[in-house]
Amino acid sequence: PTAASLAYWEGKKDDEKIVVFDLWWGTFDVTVLDIGSEGTFQVLSSSGDTQLWGADWDQRIINYVVDAFKAKEGIDLRDNAMAMQRVKDEAEKAKKQLSSVERVDISIPFITTGTDGLPRNLDESLTRAQFENITSDLFDRCKDPVLRALQDSKLDKSEIKEIILVWGSTRMLKVKSIVRDIFGKEPKSTVNPDEAVAQGAAIQWGIVQGDDL
Repeated sequence: PTAASLAYWEGKKDDEKIVVFDLWWGTFDVTVLDIGSEGTFQVLSSSGDTQLWGADWDQRIINYVVDAFKAKEGIDLRDNAMAMQRVKDEAEKAKKQLSSVERVDISIPFITTGTDGLPRNLDESLTRAQFENITSDLFDRCKDPVLRALQDSKLDKSEIKEIILVWGSTRMLKVKSIVRDIFGKEPKSTVNPDEAVAQGAAIQWGIVQGDDL
């Protein structure tokens, strides 16, 4: 969180309270920080869900696709490791695409063979609305940690200057909608979710080195 906030703070001079919303491959974390004008960073509160991560959304798409294929073909792809890896790759790709389009087509040719020895193709479509519906409980789990962190910080949401989204899974449009609903403002869009931590770490190294930032 401090590294991500450094990426946001670079070049700023004012005291600010910010929230770092961190959803990636390990855990989901929310941190409220007080950034001083001199570049001091104080963690006011933190909360999260150690059992929630980006791959949980991928898994829901995987289940959706595999169940639909089984209903059509009577074949359970879960018994085929190679086929499941192909589905996994396409599921992650579909999740990313649904951040910019309303519908994706998931097509995997020759995913397996039937009992007749003939190849079977997988062709399914998934809309953003369907995706958000089959993952609604996961999105709901994002809300409580944010509210807990805000409550523990003793701050009112109006005192939060910016919300920084970190890691690729925060690109899901529903995540941004949750942030808007809680804070009444858009999350910061000038900080790249995929690069914020690395950028902040580089800035910190520059500070340690004595570079003029």
